[in-house]
Amino acid sequence: HLNNYNEPRGTRLHKGIDINMGNAGNADYGAPVYATHPGIITRIVDINKTTDTNAGGSRISITYTAEDGTAISTSYMHLGSILDGLELGMEVEEGMQIGTIGRSGDGRIDRYTAHLHYELKIDGVNIDPTLGPDHLNDPMVYIRGAYEKIPPSTISESAKVMPVILSHAVTNQKQ
Repeated sequence: HLNNYNEPRGTRLHKGIDINMGNAGNADYGAPVYATHPGIITRIVDINKTTDTNAGGSRISITYTAEDGTAISTSYMHLGSILDGLELGMEVEEGMQIGTIGRSGDGRIDRYTAHLHYELKIDGVNIDPTLGPDHLNDPMVYIRGAYEKIPPSTISESAKVMPVILSHAVTNQKQ
């Protein structure tokens, strides 16, 4: 991943990080993207099916709401495709494929070099998805650690590490 959380972008700050598999150019285009935690799809935009011109391109947000009301959300942006059948309000499981790495943004399917823009929010506040240059902040830690009332059967063994798509080398790709 590129350590570009809070990097200035004109008049705003970059509120996520950019991830690819360390390959140059668009070699990662079409690689699978997996949900990093269970939850409900709270935003789904496919620019191939709408006239949306947001810089995030095709994107999905997933939110897990704890019993105390705390919301843990992740967003996956610049997708090349969104898995058929996914809909707003649908439940997803950790590790479920939700789409593919793409280049979408600003109403175009080819706006950026292929990468995944990944954001993590707690109660609507962006937090740094990184724990350093080689590690990402696993949302399952918040779900598991802060909310121990979750039945163990709903937390997979893979919750101890991030899915493969989110654990690759730092690149020099810019949005």
